[in-house]
Amino acid sequence: GTGRIGSQGLFDDARWSVYGFCLEAIRQRPILGAGVGTFVDLFPSLRADDFYSWGVWESAHSTILEIAVEMGLPVAAMIVVAALASLFILARAVIESKAQSRRSLAAITGIVLLSYLHSTIDFSLQIPGYFILFGILLGCGLARALSPLREAGAVLQSQPALARQWP
Repeated sequence: GTGRIGSQGLFDDARWSVYGFCLEAIRQRPILGAGVGTFVDLFPSLRADDFYSWGVWESAHSTILEIAVEMGLPVAAMIVVAALASLFILARAVIESKAQSRRSLAAITGIVLLSYLHSTIDFSLQIPGYFILFGILLGCGLARALSPLREAGAVLQSQPALARQWP
């Protein structure tokens, strides 16, 4: 990977061309898109004759662009809003939480933010192995952020009251 980045840079010309082809596809079908999973079939018709790249382009190398191509701008906008909302919830929980909880929530928030940013220039969230771990981490982070008993102290204080209820 570092050899390719060293020789071609972080953004090669083919990637910028693909982004342009995706924007053209979005312009043609902005509301409903081309259909879920159709990028592989649609992309050859978008390619210009002078487009040169090695390999097969099965994805747009931008998760949100591919979603907009396949499902339209309204769905892409909903996903962006949901991503921003999850970041807001996590960041707010980091600011409001205490020491130990703050560290884990800050780490999760950082990982989620970097994953979202990386998915705008690559398709990391479309790789099942990565997405499963990301989903688990995001879900645990949101559950912890939205939990009324977020602080470890609150959990410990509530246990004696629960223990007294049992004979």
